[in-house]
Amino acid sequence: MFTNSSLSPSLTTCRALTTAVGKPFHSYKCTWSGCDESFQNSYRLQVHMWTHTGERPYACEYQACGETFVSRHDLIAHTRTHSGARLYTCEFSDCDAVFTSLDTLKAHLRTHAGELPFECEYLGCNKSFVLRSQMKTHMRTHTGERPFACTYSGCEATFEDGSAIQAHERIHTGERPYKCEFPDCGQTYIQQNHLQQHSMTHSGERPFACFFPGCNKTFSRKGTLTEHMLTHDKPYVCTHPGCDKTFSAKRYLRNHLRIHTGERPFVCNYPGCGKSFNQKVTLTAHLRVHTGERPYKCEFPGCNKTFSIKSNMTKHILKHHK
Repeated sequence: MFTNSSLSPSLTTCRALTTAVGKPFHSYKCTWSGCDESFQNSYRLQVHMWTHTGERPYACEYQACGETFVSRHDLIAHTRTHSGARLYTCEFSDCDAVFTSLDTLKAHLRTHAGELPFECEYLGCNKSFVLRSQMKTHMRTHTGERPFACTYSGCEATFEDGSAIQAHERIHTGERPYKCEFPDCGQTYIQQNHLQQHSMTHSGERPFACFFPGCNKTFSRKGTLTEHMLTHDKPYVCTHPGCDKTFSAKRYLRNHLRIHTGERPFVCNYPGCGKSFNQKVTLTAHLRVHTGERPYKCEFPGCNKTFSIKSNMTKHILKHHK
C-alpha cells in the first residue's frame, strides 16, 4: 500500500512556468548532487528522487506477490502481468500513461501532438476534440439532450454523459472512492479530477498562467485558466430592462437572469426539506447542512478547522492567519 511521504527538503518545488497556451515547462529540478534532470510537476520529480534514495513505495497486493515499485505506472504495468492483459505504454517524454487497448493509446497520443480531429458540426461552434465520444457529448450542450437519468427514487437529475451520472449517484450512496494519500490529510472525493485538484493544494502547483498583458494570475487547472481568460472579455449582456450587467460566460448570465425571473430550479431532495435555489453551487453547499460534510480544510500549520463552504474558509484564513 502506498503511503505518500512529505516532499523531501531536497526537492525544488518552484512554480511551473507556462507558455502562452498554458503548456508547462520543466521547472521542477532535481537537486541531487550530479543530477540535472527536470520535470513538469512535483509528482514526477518525487518519483525521480526515489530512484536516488532507493525508496519503492508502491507495493503489489496480489496474493503473496509483494513486489515494490518506484512509480504507480510501474505498479499498474506489473499488476497486468497477473491478469495476462496486454499493455500499451506511452513513450512520450515524462509521460507514464499505460493503456489496455491500442485505440485508447492512440487517442492519448493526440493529447501530446495537440491533434484534435473531431470538430463540432454545430453552426458557429469551432470546438474540436481528441475523441469522437467527446465530440458527441459536447454536441448535447447545443441540443439540450441529457439521456442519462438518475434512477434513485425522487431524483429527477439528468446528465449529458455517463461519467457524470456515475459521479452524481455517489451523492446518494455516500461513496467517495478517491482518497488523498498526503500525510495527515485523508480527504475523500466523488470524482478523480476533484482529488487531482485537491492534491495541488499540497504541492502548491499552479502551472497554468494567464498571458493577458499585465495579468500574472496562475491556476492549478487549465480549465480554470480558460474561464479566467474570459474575464478579460465579457460578451454576454443581460437584456433585462434597466440592467446592463455583462458576463464572461453564458452560464454566468443564465444564473444572473434567475435573479430577475425568480426561477429556482435546483431543489433539495433531502426528506422533509424541499428548499430551492437559483444556482446549482448553492444547492450543493446547502446539502452539506444535511450530510455534515465539511470538505474545505485550513492548511495553516496547527489549524485543523474545516468548512462546508470555500468562501468561509477564505474568510477564516484572512481573519486569523494573515
